[in-house]
Amino acid sequence: MFKMSRLFTSYLFILLMVFIFCFPAAAGISTGSASPKEITVVSDDNYPPYIFRDENSRLQGILVDEWRLWEEKTGIKVDLRGMDWDKAQKMMAEGGAQVIDTIFFTEERAKKLAFTAPYASIEVPIFFHKDISGIKDVKSLRGFTIAVKAGDACIDFLKKNGISTLQEFPSYESIIRSAMEQKVKVFCIDAPPALYYLNKMNIAKDYRRTDPLYTGQFHRAVQIEKKDLLSTVESGFAGISQKEYEEINKRWLGAPIPVTHYLAYVFYLMGGFVLLGGILLLWNYTLRRKVTRKTLQLKESIDALQKSEEKYRLVVENADEAILIAQDGFLKYVNPTTLKILGYSEDLLTSRPFIEIVHPEDREKLYEAHIRRMKGEETRPVLQFRVISQNGTFRLAASHAIMISWEGKPATLNYLTDITDRKKADEERQKGFESLRKALGATIQAIAVTVETRDPYTAGHQRRVADLSRAIANEMGLESDQTEGIRMAGVIHDLGKIAIPAEILSKPSKLSEIEYRLIQNHSRAGYDILKDIEFPWPVARIVLQHHERIDGSGYPGGLKGDEILIEARIISVADVVEAIASYRPYRPGLGMEKALGEITRNKGVLYDPGVVDACLKLFYEQKYKMID
Repeated sequence: MFKMSRLFTSYLFILLMVFIFCFPAAAGISTGSASPKEITVVSDDNYPPYIFRDENSRLQGILVDEWRLWEEKTGIKVDLRGMDWDKAQKMMAEGGAQVIDTIFFTEERAKKLAFTAPYASIEVPIFFHKDISGIKDVKSLRGFTIAVKAGDACIDFLKKNGISTLQEFPSYESIIRSAMEQKVKVFCIDAPPALYYLNKMNIAKDYRRTDPLYTGQFHRAVQIEKKDLLSTVESGFAGISQKEYEEINKRWLGAPIPVTHYLAYVFYLMGGFVLLGGILLLWNYTLRRKVTRKTLQLKESIDALQKSEEKYRLVVENADEAILIAQDGFLKYVNPTTLKILGYSEDLLTSRPFIEIVHPEDREKLYEAHIRRMKGEETRPVLQFRVISQNGTFRLAASHAIMISWEGKPATLNYLTDITDRKKADEERQKGFESLRKALGATIQAIAVTVETRDPYTAGHQRRVADLSRAIANEMGLESDQTEGIRMAGVIHDLGKIAIPAEILSKPSKLSEIEYRLIQNHSRAGYDILKDIEFPWPVARIVLQHHERIDGSGYPGGLKGDEILIEARIISVADVVEAIASYRPYRPGLGMEKALGEITRNKGVLYDPGVVDACLKLFYEQKYKMID
């Protein structure tokens, strides 16, 4: 009996082992990985109403309630952590979390993550300030800075579409707060949190939105190799009933307002409508008579408007300049003069982007001006650029543009004047002016040589005075044209010496009183020779005044201070410096120190202080040297 009992026990043990190994599911043993006791879930903490923080910084929202219910259904503890979205993605990538929530599916993310089925669809539009017009899709964003949340799928979408002027923020709330402070005006945000924060901060009335750029879907995701955990996550949420989901949504999205409380008001309103209908019948009779009278008046107004429009049409179509209306990169209207100047047909001009008829080198500046004008920024009133005519030649156009509304949308009214021939004429005139200027310079140089022939001992004096005078004028910051006049006058400032006997000019001894007075007369003689010649500068008066002095002790007019031309004041200083420093028949050259000492001692007495300062700076700081 005992042996049979032991035998029975052995058979029972063997049968039990076979049962366990052959039917592990029936024995309650899993051959796969065991379910975890706790998981860490990361998510954005700035995505109302799905997940966000209350005033005490506690997480709340639809997803918080769903994960708590999931925890009850599965018995697995959930450590739900909300943080900046970029940090959440990094924590998931570094293995600090097992599940990431509120994530959009992208091909790039799918290389590392396994996704659950979507559980919510999210529209992603562009929001922009009401003062901005013309934003309607991703292409119209070019030139704007767009605020985005770090790590958001919107960043990849915009970059794929060629938009790279992005400003990243850590959260949606920080973007809307910057919008409230007018620091950003265009932003890409998922619709639910955007509407929540815009209304919370009371600026929803100040912003507009485009149609969705795209519609994303919320998923939960795990590391791609953890398919068993993905199955656990999905089965846990599948265990939540539809009624439980509806209760959570009702808690955070609210419930429809019941209609029954307002039925009495509806009946009262219907009664009011009946009463109002009777009144309207009586009023209708009177109104019909008024409408008939107003219709006649309106017809008269329309006839007058049509006549007015016909006048404007005649003016525009017969205008001598090209008139165009541009909108969304295309020409919406061109007048006949435009077709005549460019040689295109109207269909060809209005069927392709207007930038194509602009010279490639001028397109960027024209496009930038157009963008600034569309933004309401100041632009130059007239812009010159080259347009390509039908035969391939370039025409130079001057454009004046203003903002208008065309068929309910912003547009620009452009007036183009063909200035090709005028530009060529200007260039020819400039060439002619330069030729005359050269001829004038050559003539003055010939006169200077004539003077130096009469006075060989001062050969080069006028040329050196002219060069020093030019340098002083430059140091004083005078205009280049005025400086050139000073140089020209300096070259011939002693022209009057041709009226003085040569023996006096070259006399090696001291001059007599009469001889000195003859020498003094050279400035008047030079003026008399030059006064009837039409120079671009007051050359004759400069020559006349170059021996005048600030205190009135000069000659021939005894002028004082500002009565003397600034050009003459400059030449007088240069003349004194050169004369003292250089050799003369009656004495050797005294050197530059003596010359500069003279103008320093008499600064403000005989010589203009500003001219003296400029001259001293030239020699002491700029190391100016007299030309040979």
